[in-house]
Amino acid sequence: GKVTEEKRPTQKDISGKPQTFDFEYSTQVEKSASVLTFTATATGKDHNSQKEVSSTKSFDSQTVTIQRPAELVIASIQFKKKEGEDKPDNWKKTLTISEGQLFNVRVTVSNQGEAAADEGFVTLTPAPSGKVTEEKHPDQQVIPGGESRTFDFEYSTQREKSASVLTFTATATGKDHHSGNPVSSTKSFDSQTVTIQKPPKFKVSVR
Repeated sequence: GKVTEEKRPTQKDISGKPQTFDFEYSTQVEKSASVLTFTATATGKDHNSQKEVSSTKSFDSQTVTIQRPAELVIASIQFKKKEGEDKPDNWKKTLTISEGQLFNVRVTVSNQGEAAADEGFVTLTPAPSGKVTEEKHPDQQVIPGGESRTFDFEYSTQREKSASVLTFTATATGKDHHSGNPVSSTKSFDSQTVTIQKPPKFKVSVR
């Protein structure tokens, strides 16, 4: 019940030389994931006597592993000031900085399928637009089944322009390692806020 036979070979005469018999099977999402073996037996008729003949022993194949396809999910979006060390405690769900500062965004992507996701990539969109500039973006990565990977971005802010409260929306894309089919996170993920403030401005007066 895990796979469906789609095509089977026609009968052939086997006279002295081996013959091949090719089958085709289909699998179904949410149904076929398993480890299969196949058992083959051969039957026919003796050319001279017309008596039924069959292979004296059946033959068991090695395994066919059918995995659940890659399934990408955005697990989290975190922020860090550029000058902060890359330590877990420095990555926060919210961030407040001043105009002119650089900051980093880390997106964690989980693959909840069994097959790896090749060419894993994250698209990150800030809102409102035009307030920050993307300076660095991460490379594509392979995301193995059942594992997570992080994607780090860097953004710059500008004085007299960037003051605002931002959110970021992330989506993840890739390709299933076995089928080559495109996969993407079924839901986008919205971050908490990055608050960009105007830096202090002092006015000196003389009495």
